[in-house]
Amino acid sequence: MTSDAGGDIGGKAAMADGGSPPGKTDAMGPGRTYLVGREGTAGQGPFMLLALEVRGGRVVDARFQTYPCPAAAACGEFVAGWVTGKTLAGAAALDGALIESSIGKMPLGREHCPVLAVKALREALAQAQTLPAETLPAGMVPAEAVAADAAGPSGGSVTV
Repeated sequence: MTSDAGGDIGGKAAMADGGSPPGKTDAMGPGRTYLVGREGTAGQGPFMLLALEVRGGRVVDARFQTYPCPAAAACGEFVAGWVTGKTLAGAAALDGALIESSIGKMPLGREHCPVLAVKALREALAQAQTLPAETLPAGMVPAEAVAADAAGPSGGSVTV
C-alpha cells in the first residue's frame, strides 16, 4: 500500500520518502486482515498510519507509516514494537507519556508526535469494537470479549 507521500507501509518503519530500514520489508500480505488507524493526512503535514494484524485477540504484527520526521518515525517504531504480542486491551493501555518515557522527551516543536501515534493506535483499535463478530478475522476476539477480559472474571464473556 502506498500513500500520497510516497511511503510504503510494507516495511515496519516505512518512511514517507519511500526508503525502508533493513529488516522487515515484506508487504501487507493477501489473506491477512489489518486494523488500520490514521491520524492526519499524508502529504498535508503530520500524519501517522498504523496497521495492526490481529489473531486470537492479540496483535501479531504492527506496521506504521509517517511523514519524514525523525521524532514521528521514532514514535511509530516504538508503538509498532510495543503493541506486537499484546492483547487488544493491553495495546489500548499505551499513552503518550509511556512513549516519551521510553524513547525520550520530544524536541521542541515535535511534542505532537507521541499524540499522533497514540491517536492512530486508538483509531485502529476502535475498528475492532465496531466489527460484528461474524465479520471478524478467524480467531479474533470481539470487542465485548476484550472489554470483559479487561474487566476481569466478573466482566462476563462472549462466545464466538
